[in-house]
Amino acid sequence: MRQPSRIKLFLFNLIFWTWCLPQSLVGLAIFLYVKVSGRLLEKSRFNYVCLVRSENLFLIGGISLGKFIIVSDRIFEKNTILHEYGHTIQGYLLGPLYLFLIGVPSLLLSILSRISTRVSNRYFRYFPERWADKLGNRYKA
Repeated sequence: MRQPSRIKLFLFNLIFWTWCLPQSLVGLAIFLYVKVSGRLLEKSRFNYVCLVRSENLFLIGGISLGKFIIVSDRIFEKNTILHEYGHTIQGYLLGPLYLFLIGVPSLLLSILSRISTRVSNRYFRYFPERWADKLGNRYKA
């Protein structure tokens, strides 16, 4: 993958730390927790965001918050990463509203899918997961 230009990188960072500030701060806090707790298995860059492979990520498989995508080792695969990147794009579009319009519903849906097979079987048909898949799949190679 080609290295991004300094100007592009600067602009993306500016967006992450201004327009996407709330989710970037929460993402940074979770990233630091994963790192300090020894759960960090691998860290790389994916389309200007920090991609983290984590051991045992709570009860969820992956999370996208601002500049950080953190995915549990048990489901660290291309489709999951693209899905989480779709959430990152939602964050670009919605800015400070992302946590309330996407983050909370997505987290609740993830929790419900653990206790209900009906929800689990239809997980990617619900908002905002279907939209995240659509956005993320644009980056399939």
